[in-house]
Amino acid sequence: MLAKPLLDDEGLFLDKTNSIHMFFMNYEIDVIFLDKDNKIIDMIISMKKRRVSKIYKNCKSVVELKSKALSKLDIVVGDRLVFTEYNNE
Repeated sequence: MLAKPLLDDEGLFLDKTNSIHMFFMNYEIDVIFLDKDNKIIDMIISMKKRRVSKIYKNCKSVVELKSKALSKLDIVVGDRLVFTEYNNE
C-alpha cells in the first residue's frame, strides 16, 4: 500500500491470507489466489482501487502482480505454481 507500482518482473507473495483489499492503493493489480498446495483457486485481472476481493475459504496465500501481467502468462485456474528462491546479487 502507498508504494510504487510493481515492475514487470516483480510480484508480491502474501502468505496466510484468503482475501485482499485495495484501500490506499493508487493503481490496479492482478491477483492470484492459491490453496495450500499452491494450486490456483481464482485470478483477478486489473483489480480496481478501493475494492475488496471475496473471501476464499480454501485460499492460503495470494500473489500480487503488475496490472495486465496475467494476460502475458500461460496459467489458468487449477494450475499449480512452483516457487524458487531468487537472489538478485
